Amino acid sequence: MTVALVRGRAWRVKSTPRRAEYPLTRRMWRWLVAVVDRKRGALVFVGKFIVAMTALWFVAMSGPYAWVRSELTRANAEICGWLLGATGLELEVRDGTVLSPTFALTVIPGCSGLEIWFFLVSAMVAFPSSLRAKLLGVSGALVAILALNIVRISSLFLVGQYRPQYFEMAHLGLWPAVFNVSALLILGGWLAWTGALARRLA
Repeated sequence: MTVALVRGRAWRVKSTPRRAEYPLTRRMWRWLVAVVDRKRGALVFVGKFIVAMTALWFVAMSGPYAWVRSELTRANAEICGWLLGATGLELEVRDGTVLSPTFALTVIPGCSGLEIWFFLVSAMVAFPSSLRAKLLGVSGALVAILALNIVRISSLFLVGQYRPQYFEMAHLGLWPAVFNVSALLILGGWLAWTGALARRLA
């Protein structure tokens, strides 16, 4: 209750008690809002990633993609044969197979490396970034994956040629792990570059 003096007369004015401030509650509320925003962003990313992967899966089931993958497989064999032949090895390439007098390696369509690239494309498309960053990331990832696949096929041929007892381990154990780790490194590098680009343009 407050007493106010107006024109010499005292009036009683009912005042509303001031709300107490609770800094801890305010901080907790802000933290909760931030957590919800982060979770919402994560859900949006996962949703976009699933949609992109599904779309690419349908592309992979199409006839044009099968032709592209077949031609890429043949090109991989030709490039590996050329690189290995440049080292002095006696070999030839025939219908996607790299042949030597003692060993033959057939490059099948599943060895194109495009499945790993699909994962990277989906992640880059789903991540909130500029169109320029997405296009550069997708194209750079494709070049990196294709180059790494050439190294993989060439090394597997050399292992089969000189250490055939280790071929299965290198083919089914070592190189899948190398591809998975490389994909994560490519994605991590792109995320770091995207963040630096966004800060520079801000």
